[in-house]
Amino acid sequence: MSHVVTIKSQVKDEDCARQAAAEVGAQVIGNGEHKLFREQRAVGFAIKLDGWKFPAVFDLATGAAHFDNYNGSWGAPAKLSAFQQAYGIAVAKKAARLSGRSLISSTPQADGSVRLVFAG
Repeated sequence: MSHVVTIKSQVKDEDCARQAAAEVGAQVIGNGEHKLFREQRAVGFAIKLDGWKFPAVFDLATGAAHFDNYNGSWGAPAKLSAFQQAYGIAVAKKAARLSGRSLISSTPQADGSVRLVFAG
């Protein structure tokens, strides 16, 4: 039986965030207080996306993302979208593994989504 699931990611799992960062080639900065534009700061788990001037910082308690890419001038929004997609896949794989399932295939779709097939 097939089920279509749409995941709107809130970054709350550090292990999955680390996996997603590795998947998209982002640098993991880690937990702490991070400087954004001027004197703005954000506390949480941070990554440096390729081509971004400032880090993306995730509050793992709430899932909120804090970043300043100056409407794309300081970092391509597609880089953040790729991270969020990789994070969603990592979370789905972890949930499946914890429930005794395993990933059979991962297929990119024409619309940019990814079709995951699990067994178990």
